[in-house]
Parts: sequence; C-alpha cells; structure tokens
Amino acid sequence: MCNIFKMKPEWVYGTCNNSPARKHRKKGNVQMKLWKAGEQGHKEDYWHNFDPSWWHLFKPTTLTNK
Repeated sequence: MCNIFKMKPEWVYGTCNNSPARKHRKKGNVQMKLWKAGEQGHKEDYWHNFDPSWWHLFKPTTLTNK
C-alpha cells in the first residue's frame, strides 16, 4: 500500500564549495553548518545561509535529514 501522505524531507544534504551543506527543497536556499549542537552554546546544530551567488555550487549527496 502506498502512503500518499508521506512527505519528502525538507532538506537535501550535500556540499557547497567542498563544505558540508544543505539545500531547502522549496525555497532553494543553501546553508552551511556553522556550529554543531553543544558548540558556542547552541542546543541544536546552527545553520547559516550561503550567499545566493554560491547556491549553484551545491552538489547533493543524500536526501535524509541530519
């Protein structure tokens, strides 16, 4: 039985300029992880947008959330 309500992950993970990155499926913005959870006082991973001029350099590697 096919689940028609199963949603695709929000983010596609990969690299941008050889840095770990993720791209939002709908908005198209590409982000890099500045800090992992526990670093710099953040309870969760802290992501920051790459400048839009870099977005075309994104190369997907996996479709799972991390």
